[in-house]
Amino acid sequence: MLTSQLCSNPHCKRTSPGDGPTCRWHVRNYGTEEEPKHVTLCNACKINFDQGKYCPFCVQIYREKDPDSFDGKEWVGCDNRTCRRWVHVDCEVGAGNKVDSTAFYLCPSCRENAQELGDRKHPVRAAAQEQSAGTNHSNSDSTPMDVELKPKVSLSVRNSRPRLQVDFSKLDTSSLKRYRRVYNLREVSGSCKEELIPAVARHFAAQVVEENETLLSFACFLKKQQNFAPSNTPHRIPRTAAK
Repeated sequence: MLTSQLCSNPHCKRTSPGDGPTCRWHVRNYGTEEEPKHVTLCNACKINFDQGKYCPFCVQIYREKDPDSFDGKEWVGCDNRTCRRWVHVDCEVGAGNKVDSTAFYLCPSCRENAQELGDRKHPVRAAAQEQSAGTNHSNSDSTPMDVELKPKVSLSVRNSRPRLQVDFSKLDTSSLKRYRRVYNLREVSGSCKEELIPAVARHFAAQVVEENETLLSFACFLKKQQNFAPSNTPHRIPRTAAK
């Protein structure tokens, strides 16, 4: 007796890959190369999987139009601005991790990348400190640690700076919807302007703006404007017009 194929997405369970003639089953790995974990997905779920829209623990796939309680579980969003992945709170807790939805949160993938980046930087910094300690051993008041390590500015201090005031009521509904889609604002399920404005305003106010990043973006913008700017040669009035 043949058993029909099922989509591995827990909330889908489709028995066919799709309705189109080119639709087929797709196998994806949500583990690592050393410890692969494969799932079989239908055509629609495969598209969302490739965009990173799934819980890395249970592979529950979500769509931008899904309401918060579409699967009856609580989700928490990654605060890395280049990631924006959502993860089940129960899955994180089940893996032995503590989750505070009101605090800064990184998904497992971003935590792993941050750890690898720290491991690569640490040996180089340690070697530089040892070399500096050997050459400046006589100076006991200023240690290499004092010179190398700079105090990190906490999020609370950075958030205390004056924020840019934006009147979101002047934006049209399509712009607000685009903002919600880009940043996966799942706390608002409605599409009317009155519901979108508070959610977009809260998310915008929670963002941390780095001065270096802002200045670099502004410098690139000015450079682009100069490249496309018209020539500075003064415009001559035609003789016929001058007369």
